[in-house]
Amino acid sequence: MNRLARFAALSILVALVAACAPASPNTTTSSGQPASSVPKILTLVGREGLIPDLPGQAGRTSLSGGGFVHDFLTERDASDRVVGRVAEAISVDSGTWKLNPDGTMDTIWKLRTNVKWQDGTPFTADDLMFTFTAFKDPDLPSRYGQPLVLMTSAEALDSHTFVVHWSGPWATANEAPALIPLPKHLLLDLYTNDKTNFGETTRYHRDFIGLGAFRILNWELGSHVEFERFDDYYLGRSPLDRIVIKFMSDPNAVVANLLAGSVDMVFHKDLIDTEGALEIKQRWQGTGNKVEFFPSNRLISVEIQFKPEFARPAHGWVNRDVRQAMMYAIDRVAINDAATHGLSPLADGWVAPHHELASIAGPAAPKYPYDVNRARQLLVQAGWTATGGDGVLVHSATGERFETDLWNRFALQKEQTILADYWKSVGVQANVKQLPQRRDREFETTLNGGQTMDQTIYDYTYNGRIGTADLATAANRYTGRNIGGYSNPRVDELLARLVVTIDPRESASIHRDIVREIFTDVALFPLYFQITPMLVREGITGPEEGTTINTWKWDKKS
Repeated sequence: MNRLARFAALSILVALVAACAPASPNTTTSSGQPASSVPKILTLVGREGLIPDLPGQAGRTSLSGGGFVHDFLTERDASDRVVGRVAEAISVDSGTWKLNPDGTMDTIWKLRTNVKWQDGTPFTADDLMFTFTAFKDPDLPSRYGQPLVLMTSAEALDSHTFVVHWSGPWATANEAPALIPLPKHLLLDLYTNDKTNFGETTRYHRDFIGLGAFRILNWELGSHVEFERFDDYYLGRSPLDRIVIKFMSDPNAVVANLLAGSVDMVFHKDLIDTEGALEIKQRWQGTGNKVEFFPSNRLISVEIQFKPEFARPAHGWVNRDVRQAMMYAIDRVAINDAATHGLSPLADGWVAPHHELASIAGPAAPKYPYDVNRARQLLVQAGWTATGGDGVLVHSATGERFETDLWNRFALQKEQTILADYWKSVGVQANVKQLPQRRDREFETTLNGGQTMDQTIYDYTYNGRIGTADLATAANRYTGRNIGGYSNPRVDELLARLVVTIDPRESASIHRDIVREIFTDVALFPLYFQITPMLVREGITGPEEGTTINTWKWDKKS
């Protein structure tokens, strides 16, 4: 649908939404009080789910805005640095994160002394001891498999010092995996007497009591959740009285509600795309409303098939000269212009320009500027020559045509189509295809070509996306995350070192070496980094960088 048609459709939706929206408050309340006493209510859009990543809910959908109601020991800031939250961030230099002579590791968490649960109960190391016990329980599945294997025991040294003993090093232990705080005083009885229903407790959604700046006031299933300010929040009392998250999944409805004024803010990439955000920006010209775009760590790329029994043509993807040729054949500037109006940062590797590793590991990625002549030279060098009338390359030794499939995932159809056109210009026939809605991991491991992807640096370096040990095979029921079959002994060695390296300087050096190796070898085709639109109506202050890390500072003009 073109922009004019979308405007017409949205105009109808906006009119309907505006008709149903509550009237704006008068300058005085019904009791005659001045307008300043009217509650400050910020309305957002999000998706319905559970408070994220707690024991017993592996694979369940997370609630948008979970950061309002609950805080973790540490968080990542807008530059992707791990910073302290309800605990001090551990570090090698401070001695709170250390390797022992016998190869074991300890993490020592110093908790803030003024943190309270939202029912007024102090948060202590006893809560973390209970949390550790629940996460370690094999009857309560979570997403923290490997770290939990290494976390052998824990102890509370005092009410605000908690120690975890590890059987070996884990490079992301500073993110406090499997230590999302649980309130012992509210969950111990259920855990002890009815563990089979632990993962289904209402304490994971409408009755949740957390450590965040806002607590749940009302949760209407399928409609919205309403948070009220928690006055004893350890970082300070928010100027907002309440936050409401309306549950929506239709981007057109999101845009209509925002334009009608029934929503104050949107900053969720899955709820409004770049095109929709730009439409609103045009509508808002001359107003105090703002539309901004922030780069994320999510890399838009193409992952390809490396397994020779499936890769087609036989002398195509498996040949590094061919892969480098295909990189030179892509005009990433043009793809970015078409997909995001040039707003996204271009990618040479998987280190985003705002990431803390950008100055060290980012420059290690080789550059592949758009160069059709260079692409053709490399293809000829690999034995591919154009014959026949359709312009498709043929291998000089086997006579095989260079025809392959390019599959789409993550709603990247536009990028997929443009890529196929660029590759066609150098003699590669890439057939554009759509993956089925229901994921079939076995099917994905047998694709003959490539598929568009949306992943992060952590997926590739820590979560098994490119390691030989994580290949998806029949033996592991295709649960391995490496579905393309990439295998490189040098990369495997670097990854093995990375996951046990806790010194940040040494870790950065390994990241640099991995980036150089991976993108020289063209293990995947980087395109650009996804951006997150943030749309804020006039009078809203505080939101920054498209994150919820400082929600207690957000405010709204009365």
